[in-house]
Amino acid sequence: RQNTNNNGINTVNWQIYTNSEYGFEIKYPENWQYLQRSSHDNTPFSVEFMDDPSYYEYGGAALPGMYPEKFFSAVLYKTTKTLDDYFEEFGSKNFEYKKETLISGKRAIITKGAFKNVSGKITKEKVDMNAYTKKGDYIYIFTSMQDKESDIQEMIKTFNTILTSVKFTNPWKVY
Repeated sequence: RQNTNNNGINTVNWQIYTNSEYGFEIKYPENWQYLQRSSHDNTPFSVEFMDDPSYYEYGGAALPGMYPEKFFSAVLYKTTKTLDDYFEEFGSKNFEYKKETLISGKRAIITKGAFKNVSGKITKEKVDMNAYTKKGDYIYIFTSMQDKESDIQEMIKTFNTILTSVKFTNPWKVY
């Protein structure tokens, strides 16, 4: 049985990441791994999905400016701001395009941009995809990026496929 989405990617063997505390799940490629992080008050949680976890061998943090070739992250930002106010203040400013869509039935903003990533003496041009949506007290920020000389169309297809797999569920609560 083949499960191919409208991006032409077969997802039948993809894994499902579930976070019952923050109430969401994401499908990701079968050969990828993930790393969960707890952060500070405004960004209490993030999860990063990648094809090469060796970038995170040094204390669970990426080397500055370095990312795996295939990478997707979900970061939660706690705020009382609306989606539009948050995006205006903190969202990607250097984007090629911006459009609206739905993520699991919630209004979302998607951007595609480019930037220069400097790490030591190495400067690489990167392309990034970002999606922003709001659920409850959190802005969910989904990101993927890749070197400009890599297969950008494949990265965009994978980003969109993962993004369309996002499902919001009811968060687990302690009473």
